[in-house]
Amino acid sequence: MKQKRHFGVWAIVPVAVALSFLIGQVPSKWGLYSLYTTVAMPQFQKPKAVFHQDLPEEIPSPAVVEQTASKGQLLNQTDYTPDMAKTAVPPLSDGPQVLILCTHTCEAYTPSESFPYTPTDTDRTEDANFNMIRIGREAKRVLEGMGISVILDETVCDLPSYSGSYKKSLSVMEAQLQKHPSLSVVLDLHRDAIMLDDGSKVKLTTSINGETVAQAMAVVGTDASGQAHPHWQENLAFANAIQKTADRLFPNLMRPINLRTGRFNQQASKGALLFEIGTSGNTLDEALLCIRYLAEAIGTTLKG
Repeated sequence: MKQKRHFGVWAIVPVAVALSFLIGQVPSKWGLYSLYTTVAMPQFQKPKAVFHQDLPEEIPSPAVVEQTASKGQLLNQTDYTPDMAKTAVPPLSDGPQVLILCTHTCEAYTPSESFPYTPTDTDRTEDANFNMIRIGREAKRVLEGMGISVILDETVCDLPSYSGSYKKSLSVMEAQLQKHPSLSVVLDLHRDAIMLDDGSKVKLTTSINGETVAQAMAVVGTDASGQAHPHWQENLAFANAIQKTADRLFPNLMRPINLRTGRFNQQASKGALLFEIGTSGNTLDEALLCIRYLAEAIGTTLKG
């Protein structure tokens, strides 16, 4: 993802609209918003929609369609053919061991009876009790309960500029890594957004211990965009290790690993990964269950 290119705003608008039509999205609020998601939208059937009536009137209330993501180990959006059998786990040392941050901090979920927050934008809120910071706090709680030292940096990285999110989160990441050389793992927590052609939001769920749980996905960057990323294969091997642990402990929790051409700031550490925790169609209840299980899988992987 070549973030240093600069274009005038009037050059961006027609390109965005053209791309929106090419990928089959109506160039509306929903269509253009989908261009900013970090993961390519998978192809789903169009099942009967289930409507949620408890969304605030001032926010659009599209249908929410429940699906389970396709199985498989890799969704490869590069020309590389990586060795998916290879695993590697960053060593833990004394001091802070895991850094958690949220590049798209204000990403949020579909309001529910348990968490009836009022969005401050479409599927977004600045309230840390309902956005990705809440997910980060839960991950920190689980990992620390397993004896792993965690730093959760709650810097809001997608304000005041969404387009500057990754630049801001990279500065946060580099500052923490410099301050705490013992950090060997960096987890950037996001939530996905998947839309059907009719504007319906897709929620990805599975059943674990009789509960409805959002699915997670690891996103791994590479140097395929031409930007330096000398250890992306170590990042992928770490993602493989976590995936195998999660598949063993909590079958169907994980979607296939998504291998991308962009770097997503993962060049900063051999143990850096981005995780999508559910989608905008999921509720916060489902996402909190997801991160609890994922954090347990990560902790189990790190402790061997």
